[in-house]
Amino acid sequence: AVAKLETWNTMFRRWVNKDSKGIAADVSTIVRFNDPESLHSISASILTSKVEIAGDTWRIDSSEIGYGKNNIAVNGFRLHNGKQSLFVDGVIGESLSDTVRVELSDFGIAIANAFLEDNINLSGSFTGSGDAVAVFGEQKGVLLDIDGKGVAVSGHDVGGLGIHSRWNDEKKQFDLFLEDSIGGET
Repeated sequence: AVAKLETWNTMFRRWVNKDSKGIAADVSTIVRFNDPESLHSISASILTSKVEIAGDTWRIDSSEIGYGKNNIAVNGFRLHNGKQSLFVDGVIGESLSDTVRVELSDFGIAIANAFLEDNINLSGSFTGSGDAVAVFGEQKGVLLDIDGKGVAVSGHDVGGLGIHSRWNDEKKQFDLFLEDSIGGET
């Protein structure tokens, strides 16, 4: 028997969160429901869209997202506002070949305040990248090279913050390194 494939064109126009956080979206998508046995039973094309968060307008570039039984594939998701950007590309899955990359460019962390229940007043920005391997698998790992500047939490200055990880072949583990500096001191 041939499986019937359905395509739903879904347009969200001016979704507004009713709380005081100031989150609204104008997102256009095309959602496809594929054969349940295919690699991705649900796939979505996100068309160029915009999101407003705490008074700032962010753009979402066209991208593709696929959802399957054992993985989620993200192809070229980019959220940006001026020089700030967040880019996600790759596969979140069980296999060691399933790798998702996240890239930050001067990405202001104050955006997170709109999504947190408690107001911890995050500020500062981060630049760098991270690769997550086999997120749903037993041998998962994360490689990070991210540097922050002007980072503060609840009004307390953290300064510069480096978050880095490396694979330690001798110990067969990922080593995590955190470095902070305030006023030039490390």
